[in-house]
Amino acid sequence: MAGDGVTAMLRGNAEQWQKEAPQRGELDACTLLVPSDRLAEQADRLDGQFRDHVKRKRP
Repeated sequence: MAGDGVTAMLRGNAEQWQKEAPQRGELDACTLLVPSDRLAEQADRLDGQFRDHVKRKRP
């Protein structure tokens, strides 16, 4: 799986959890929002790592 596919999947999950959170009770909303933020942050970090890796491989 390509790196952009991984980060798209992570962001998709995070976005879905963000959409679902307001429909839940307060505790469930917090339970969804915190990991969704972490997934988006991880996707950002991975994007940077993938870009760096591609740059190093190019002559």
